[in-house]
Amino acid sequence: MRPLELTFSGLRSYISRQHIDFRGQTLIGITGETGSGKSSIFIAINYALFGACTFEAPTPKVLIADGGDGTLAVELVFEARGKEWKVSRRLSKTSATSHHRLQALDGSETRLGRDATNTRIQQLIGLDQKTFVRSVLLRQGKFEQLLHASPAERAHMLKGLLGLDILDTISQQARDRRDALAPQLHKLRERKAALLDDPRAAAAQAATQIGQVDEKIKQLGAAQEQLADIETRRINAENERTRLLELVGKLASILDTNAPEQLKRLAELGDAIAVMDGALVAELTPLRQQRDDLLAQLGDRRPGGPLADVPATAATELGQLVELIEREADAGFRYDTETAELRAAESGASGAREAADKLATLRKETEQDRKNAADRESDLERQLDAWRAALRDVRDLTARVTQLTQQLGDRRADHAVAAEKLEQQRAAEEEADQAVAEAEETLEGQKRLNAAAYAAAGLQPGDACLICDHELPDGFVPPHAPGLHDAEQALKKARAHAKRQAALTTAALSKERETYTVAEQKAAQLTDTSEQARGALTVLTQQLGAIDLERSDDHNLAPSIAVLTAAQERTAAKAAYLEEIRNSAAKAAAIVEAIDKDIAGRTAQLKKVDTQSAALRKRITTLTQQIPAVYRPERPTAELVTRLRDKAIADRLRLGEQWSGLTRLSTEIETLETRRDQLIEKRADQVTAPAKQSQQRMLDVSAGHAALAALLRTPPASQLDLTADLAAQAQWAANIKTLALGALDVGRARTSDIGSLLERLAGEAAAVASNAPTGGRPIRAAYDDAIGRRAIAVKTRGTALAQIPVMDDLVHRIESTQPHLDGLTALVELLGNGKFGAAVVQERQQTLLGAATAIIRGMTLGRFALGPDFQIFDAHTGCLRDVKTLSGGETFQASLALALAVVEQASSSGGKAESLFLDEGFGSLDQTALTYALDALSTQVAAGRLVVVISHMLAVAQHVPVLLRVSNTAGGSTVRWATDAELLELADEAGAGPLHT
Repeated sequence: MRPLELTFSGLRSYISRQHIDFRGQTLIGITGETGSGKSSIFIAINYALFGACTFEAPTPKVLIADGGDGTLAVELVFEARGKEWKVSRRLSKTSATSHHRLQALDGSETRLGRDATNTRIQQLIGLDQKTFVRSVLLRQGKFEQLLHASPAERAHMLKGLLGLDILDTISQQARDRRDALAPQLHKLRERKAALLDDPRAAAAQAATQIGQVDEKIKQLGAAQEQLADIETRRINAENERTRLLELVGKLASILDTNAPEQLKRLAELGDAIAVMDGALVAELTPLRQQRDDLLAQLGDRRPGGPLADVPATAATELGQLVELIEREADAGFRYDTETAELRAAESGASGAREAADKLATLRKETEQDRKNAADRESDLERQLDAWRAALRDVRDLTARVTQLTQQLGDRRADHAVAAEKLEQQRAAEEEADQAVAEAEETLEGQKRLNAAAYAAAGLQPGDACLICDHELPDGFVPPHAPGLHDAEQALKKARAHAKRQAALTTAALSKERETYTVAEQKAAQLTDTSEQARGALTVLTQQLGAIDLERSDDHNLAPSIAVLTAAQERTAAKAAYLEEIRNSAAKAAAIVEAIDKDIAGRTAQLKKVDTQSAALRKRITTLTQQIPAVYRPERPTAELVTRLRDKAIADRLRLGEQWSGLTRLSTEIETLETRRDQLIEKRADQVTAPAKQSQQRMLDVSAGHAALAALLRTPPASQLDLTADLAAQAQWAANIKTLALGALDVGRARTSDIGSLLERLAGEAAAVASNAPTGGRPIRAAYDDAIGRRAIAVKTRGTALAQIPVMDDLVHRIESTQPHLDGLTALVELLGNGKFGAAVVQERQQTLLGAATAIIRGMTLGRFALGPDFQIFDAHTGCLRDVKTLSGGETFQASLALALAVVEQASSSGGKAESLFLDEGFGSLDQTALTYALDALSTQVAAGRLVVVISHMLAVAQHVPVLLRVSNTAGGSTVRWATDAELLELADEAGAGPLHT
């Protein structure tokens, strides 16, 4: 995995959007003040790849920057498996949802969601997050601690660095699995103990018991069926006797009635009422015929008919039509009169309009003359103002030329002074650089002469000797090397002096460039201003003739002022004449307006009269169409309409007389019909209602007889015909009463026969009970007991059959789980005492030391190697050296070798991290040691890795081709590429001053 582009915002101290393009880079430095956010760049890459922190945290939301919009956004373009990929993630402080997306930039693949994105990225780079962090990020001081740690501390650190702490995880997981599995196995054994000892044998025994019980149940069942049949016959006989007694009693109670005789008397009364109703019908018939004839004669003009109101309506509408015809004639007369008056007014208006048009034309011509004069006057005034402005500009430009000439002389004098000072400062800077070179050469010589004093610096009595490991004796004093100290101080002073001289040279050069630029700008301004002054004066001379800038504007412009004065006088004269014409035209227009207003009034009045006439004609037409056709005039005139109205009034009077005769007939018919209604009411009260009561009583007798006949299986009686007359119904009632009395006698005889049958059935039941295998108990109890025993046997067999697969499964699970539990117990015991882990750490440690030795030999040209227990073998002395005897540069080389060896071992898991972030402190290194350390990293560049050095040291700028600068601002941290000038400046500062800021 090699990062190509990184874009992020809202991450820790970074609030605004940052973008870093790693393409084409191999060795990069990242510098900035402590806490500025240098390490956060790697945190951004890690979050883009895995959506998590590089440190322990409950949630990645701890990475969201304070002071921003509460959203963390990261986008990383990287190369893996020969393709470019882009992963983007977004996390909000206020929202529970997050955005995760991975896509191949060739469009061949896209993954959405946290889990899908993480899984695919791990497949692409071949590393999980922990291995990736160990493989890519070399943390500050971690591997130097490994060199100086005790064996126990070193073993603990190696477990973490090499990923061997997974053994502790495996041990704990095995213990947890064993502790979880043991109770489960115990539960399996408990479940097995709760089952039958041998479900198969129990099932066979229960099947035998079921066969024996089934035979007994069969015998008891047959006896029960016989008894059930006897009981059914007994119950049916009892029910039949009970039902007979009930029906006989009920029929006997309702037969005590005189309903047949009552129906006969009501039939005679009904016949008398029918005779009286016939007499009334004879009187009604001729009256109804007269009324029907009169209604037929009236037709639709009968009262309430569709033509009943036609004569009255026609009389009214014809009266309205006469009035409208008279009003329409009056409107026509007024229209003719108004038309004649309008024609006279229009003929008198033409002369007034002609006079007004002539005055309007003259006014327009005069206005144009006056406007032309005013425009000429305005043009002259504008021209005069322009010439006055041009005279001011020429005078100003002439004064500016004089001023710029003086300023140009002063600036050229300033530049000459600055150029002389620059030459002097350059000579001083060359002398300071020569002094630095001489001081560096002197210091290197002193180091070679005083190597022992240099190595023993800072040691005290009792410390281990850096050469032989023996304790230093009491009274030990490090060798004094005053020449070495003086050389170091001299070099420091020389560098400081050279730095100051370089700064002075830069300032002098800046001053020389500044004065030169200012002088050239003044010369250019003088040239431009002189050209402008000459050009402006030439233009004025061409327009006005000779110009004397020392004289006033009025003197130079006197001819033009005279022309303007004459134009102003002409404009005033034309304005006075225009005012006279305007007054005359206004008076003529007022006369025309008055005439037009009168004509408009007359025209409106004429139109109003015409509108009224049209409305009246329309109303006449509409009203004519509304009049019934029999009275409607074809061409309505006042005389014709009057005659039709008189006819309608006469028709209305004649129709009234016919309606009166119809009312008289209706009254007589209504009286006779009322008398008939009274007879109908009498029939209902005195015949129909009593007859219904007698009918109902006989219907009850008929129903009782029918029920008893059905039970005795004898033919039923005939039904009552409610449509027959009362005489026939009386005869039916007498017949039904006779049949009911006969049925009562038959029912009582049948009841006696049923008593004898019940005695025979009781004897049969006793015989069946005595022959059944009951064991002295009632048949039902013996049968129920056999059923219960069979149910128990069936349940036992079912339980046993159901437990057979459960028992087999439990036995299989116990037999398969026990070896696994034994294995986990053995694994816990193996890893629990620490011996296995220590052996693995020892083996991996030797592999690590071998890889680190190969790396450090390459760094030191074969001088150093890592021996057992992390001692250093020095080929120059042929002895093992304690790490305490190493110089700062040598210690860093050993630490870096261990770090790179750990990276190689972590990458051996299958993935390859083609980038390396070195977050290592360089504060204890001198310039030479720093050079060695950074040169060693160049080997990783040659191996194809992108190496990123994170440091706050300015000296890093001397050893990297490109540099990222991280800065703290009020709006959060920012990162940008340093320019070439900044790289040179930082390198100069690092060489002249301390190694770090």
